[in-house]
Amino acid sequence: MSEEVIEIVFTALGVLFVFPRIPQLVRIYKRKSSLDISITYWNLLNILTLPWLWYFWHKNSMSAFISNLLAMILNNAVVLLAYRYRRK
Repeated sequence: MSEEVIEIVFTALGVLFVFPRIPQLVRIYKRKSSLDISITYWNLLNILTLPWLWYFWHKNSMSAFISNLLAMILNNAVVLLAYRYRRK
């Protein structure tokens, strides 16, 4: 496989990597509740994404960097919505 094909495949996989976060965002927003969401889990995902961002930046792998950056942005959106709609 050529480098171009590999880059296209992994860019597509990177985009798909971001999508699983969206249903969680939609669910929190529609229910206006986040009691069943573990904020600790999402914060850990953010912390664990940081080394990958650094690695992909230094490897100059922009498709992997951007997909991880988008995932982290959506992770943060989940955390923010979870805090906003946290009811006790």
